[in-house]
Amino acid sequence: MHTRTSIVTVLAMACGAAMALAQGVEENTYTHDEFGICLAAPEDWTIEKGGGDFLDPLCALSFGDGLLSGGLTAEEADDSSVADLADADEAIFKDGAASFERLRDEELSRTPGEWLIREFSYETSSGLDMHYICLYVKRDARLFALKLYTGGELDGAAAEGVQALFDGFAFLDEPTASGDDPEADSGSTSDGEDEASAGPDGGDEASAGSGGGGATGGTTSGTASGATVEHPWARWAEGSWIEFRIVTETGGSRTEMVQKSTLVRKTAEEITLKMEGKMVSPAAMDMPPSEMKSPARIPAGGGSGGSANATKTGEGDETLDVGGRSLACHWVETEILSDGSRTVTKVWTCDQVPGATVQSETRGAAMTSTMMLTGFEAKK
Repeated sequence: MHTRTSIVTVLAMACGAAMALAQGVEENTYTHDEFGICLAAPEDWTIEKGGGDFLDPLCALSFGDGLLSGGLTAEEADDSSVADLADADEAIFKDGAASFERLRDEELSRTPGEWLIREFSYETSSGLDMHYICLYVKRDARLFALKLYTGGELDGAAAEGVQALFDGFAFLDEPTASGDDPEADSGSTSDGEDEASAGPDGGDEASAGSGGGGATGGTTSGTASGATVEHPWARWAEGSWIEFRIVTETGGSRTEMVQKSTLVRKTAEEITLKMEGKMVSPAAMDMPPSEMKSPARIPAGGGSGGSANATKTGEGDETLDVGGRSLACHWVETEILSDGSRTVTKVWTCDQVPGATVQSETRGAAMTSTMMLTGFEAKK
């Protein structure tokens, strides 16, 4: 794999693909029942279901051996317009860029909600040429972003695929062009609030994400179908932080990056984390910083990014050393079987650590990924 291809792939990981499970989605269609959305990818694209937090988008996407990569994310949004939200996202890339050019800013007439396509190219401070295109959709208090990255120009089959991908995003209550009901597609893989959690959460028994995914402990409230728990960062004071080393091996290539999450704001309603990262190999490169906002109370069971096919295969207790500190951890191992492939995820959690996750290992037929806590500060 060329260096540029690897760099593009890791940039996509910074938006979430680093921890995406190597679990295929049947017939290239992803659905999320709780959010009421579906995404149909072109046949020559790869779409994989993730866990729904910063390191793990709702689903990860790639085309051309990873030369064009990205993912679909969802986050709570304020009263700002979709254009203002896209501006804030764009500013992350513009700040510190050696050069920057906006190529496309198109409001779409689709409904429901506000729809916008934003495209730009930029040169990083290290001299890497990058191309970014994103479909932003804001509906009520939630922003969906279908973000894609590549190096150089976006043309030919890649450009046609991106447009087909954007056309393939829809709400389940939105009629498709052909009049079909996307929810009726029996070949799609669906996420729902009653599913068991998978991915870096490690299932509903041990659910915590470095970017604020699930929660361990906390107070549960609500009904059985809508129960919530305290966000795993809610018990910590502003300024608390964690840092992870993430190593991913896939398709014969190896990437390594460092990701830091810092609690910058906390209210009774919302948790805000600042996300910073840098690629270590195959080439050193700083990632654009970003902020991720989450409700102070989240769905019980680690959120909505799980899989109904996840089966717990073991759990236990183990002491891990992090920077000279011994942490008493609880681990849970889960297994997913899909279309003959097997993915095993093992997650270690500790209530002394902001976000709770200490280590996560994912092993699949095409990918292995390890996330290891290298340092943290827990302020109260």
